[in-house]
Amino acid sequence: MLDAWPPLPIEVDLALPEAVDNGIATLGHCDRVRKIEIVVPTSSQLERLALMMQEPFPALTLLQLWTHETVPALPDMFLGGSAPRLQRLTLSGIPFPGLPRFLLSASDLSHLSLAGIPHTGYISPEAMVTGLSALTRLTHLTIQFESPASRPDRRGRHPPPLTRVILPALEELHFRGVSEYLEDLVARIDAPLLHSLHISFFNQVIFDIQQLPYFIGHAGILESSSRAWIYFDDNHVEIELYLPKGTGPPRNSC
Repeated sequence: MLDAWPPLPIEVDLALPEAVDNGIATLGHCDRVRKIEIVVPTSSQLERLALMMQEPFPALTLLQLWTHETVPALPDMFLGGSAPRLQRLTLSGIPFPGLPRFLLSASDLSHLSLAGIPHTGYISPEAMVTGLSALTRLTHLTIQFESPASRPDRRGRHPPPLTRVILPALEELHFRGVSEYLEDLVARIDAPLLHSLHISFFNQVIFDIQQLPYFIGHAGILESSSRAWIYFDDNHVEIELYLPKGTGPPRNSC
């Protein structure tokens, strides 16, 4: 039916199971699809979706996929392995181990949200930072794991590098996981414009965070923060720091 219309941009927004089945067919017009927002209800539908999206989508600027089911990982050739115009990417409950390599081609990305990352989609802190290193326009970053099983292998952990990857535009960072992962992550990055930080450690009341204070101090968020709180529960610990934008200059990250 779309072939009978002029080649207008396509936006795909699907939530109901029957709509997903019918709407996936529109992804065949990959050169015209600009936005994709799909709640994937079943594993088989994600497999079909991934199969339809192994070609490049050169006009795609927004991609959001959610699921509450156990689903297979997206293939390495998802979106043809690159997304040069993508600005917003949300994956919730969707494993994508090949994400770091994919991010190297997504230099326009400003919002990256990885929520409910299942253990099958675990990405090491080192690999994650490698992917983030190309995102000089990234302003919002969310990394939230589904369970504490997703953690660095202590035997394979390396000392922090001498130089850090600078994320020059990052303003907000949200993390949920184990403290070891966050430590390995922030030991490798600097975010001089950071003004909002929300951290949740689950199943940890005792934790060792040596790199986090340096990361916070280097951003200058702590000394100027207008809101800072720590919440302890039986199952998790939450830390939040917030600095309104424009409330004094951050430190230089040198």
